[in-house]
Amino acid sequence: MFNIKLKGPWKELVSILNSYDKRLIYVRRRACKDLAEAFLERLKENAPEGEEFNAYIKSLEVVELTHTRGIPAFAIISRRSKVKLGTLMGNEATAKTVAYIYPSQGEVTSPVTELISSVNPWPLDLVPHGLSGDDFMLVHRIVTEGEMKWARQQVLELISENRGEFRRYGIHWGKAVEQDRHSDELESLPDFMSLAIRAEFGINADHQPHWRPAMKWVIANAVKILEKDKLIKGALHDWLFKEHTLVKKSGLPSVSAKDFLKEAGAFQKKVLSM
Repeated sequence: MFNIKLKGPWKELVSILNSYDKRLIYVRRRACKDLAEAFLERLKENAPEGEEFNAYIKSLEVVELTHTRGIPAFAIISRRSKVKLGTLMGNEATAKTVAYIYPSQGEVTSPVTELISSVNPWPLDLVPHGLSGDDFMLVHRIVTEGEMKWARQQVLELISENRGEFRRYGIHWGKAVEQDRHSDELESLPDFMSLAIRAEFGINADHQPHWRPAMKWVIANAVKILEKDKLIKGALHDWLFKEHTLVKKSGLPSVSAKDFLKEAGAFQKKVLSM
């Protein structure tokens, strides 16, 4: 009969091995979160400079993706909020900002809706009074001086050729009267994606790449980033570690993977293609 006596911390090792599958799941989720947060930090460090980029950079945040079939996933999104056109007026970026005006339901519902949306974009100072926020959806973006000049010419021609039609529907320019729907009150969403792409690739703008350099940096430094996380070390090596047994949220906002891909899938494919 043989009797084998094992020496060393076998109790601790067995404890780790018995829960190693759960520990690895925990580590995987933790690692994805760490890398996403490092990515955002690096992205902001490399962010384009200039007043027109401030709101865009401020809008970026890390979220946890849901409905991913059990696969942990985190992403960086731009959390946009509508702003009134009046708040876009009177600052440095005003002269470079245009608004795209579309039917709110995606379909033309009246002759005036068709007229207004037939020419885009609109310089902010030419957006007329009398438009209903229920009938139109606005998106604003920064453009070049040449693009602004072209947009102004197109809109002025439309106005000149259709003054009678606009007047018939209560659409006008100049001073607003009390009963008017003032153009300053219309709400618009910022088009941060086009701003980011222009800067990233230098399209009619200064070349200020920040997404691709940040991604390359995270890939090159992934091991160093994860080595700094004491919880990952604990999950892999500490037999007394219990974090993997607790049901905890990441503490980050959540977005469904489907919604994320619908909103940012094309942007992600274009900007992060190496």
